[in-house]
Amino acid sequence: MLRESTAVLALMSAGSLSHAAAVIRSAAGPDPASIASSVDLFRADISLGGGNNGNGGAFTVGRREINWDGGANSTITTPLAANGFNGSPVQRGALYSTSGAGFIQSARIPGDDANPNLRFGDINGTYDDTFKTFSSQKLFAASGSTITDVRFFIPSSPSTPATVMGFGAVFTDVDLAHTTRIELFDSFDALIGIYSVTAFNNGLSFLGISFDDGTRIGRVRITAGNSALSALNTDDGTCDVVAMDDFFYSEPLPAPGSAACLMIGGLLAARRRRN
Repeated sequence: MLRESTAVLALMSAGSLSHAAAVIRSAAGPDPASIASSVDLFRADISLGGGNNGNGGAFTVGRREINWDGGANSTITTPLAANGFNGSPVQRGALYSTSGAGFIQSARIPGDDANPNLRFGDINGTYDDTFKTFSSQKLFAASGSTITDVRFFIPSSPSTPATVMGFGAVFTDVDLAHTTRIELFDSFDALIGIYSVTAFNNGLSFLGISFDDGTRIGRVRITAGNSALSALNTDDGTCDVVAMDDFFYSEPLPAPGSAACLMIGGLLAARRRRN
């Protein structure tokens, strides 16, 4: 059964009352096709007429995507650097942090989709069947924690803070309502809103939030389930282990107060004076 919600909704936290409504794209179902239309709508929401900007560069429209499937093949779960997508050679302007031990990617074994080590099956033998993928074959998770924080930077300038106007992610095997969620914060770390991910046991869930009123996101906190991936944590109705697949976010633009933002503001002011 497909569960989908595509609407303009009010933000869901008291700390967000000063902001206008968010555009929320949400879907859940048994396979990639069941959430694909909501993902595509969200891509259009955040692209502003542009496309997928890939690696590097600095743009004013378009989006960035991370599907975790690049890099070397591996037959086992491998670590992922927190700056793996905010530096050389992969420049997409997303820096990760967690209260846990770091980040991990599941195995990628081309031509062998039935290998039991896929989808974190080498961590816990049940995960290979529990988790699904939106884009084969790798999944992403925090190690030793359910928390992932994402901050944004200019892709071509990894030390320049940035903000985005929308962020979305695909989750796999969300079992419990209101446990897996996305929290959004502005560039001053003030809460914008908290949004719950729709549950679908042994399936895929997508949640994307964007703003067309000028609201900018400086940090995203993702809570994936209530239990970290481990050999001891198996879904049982109360233990909800969740992994993540594709991330989508609008082109990162200079955050208020950054040198790049001040430079752009100065150029615009000079142009107005000349006119």
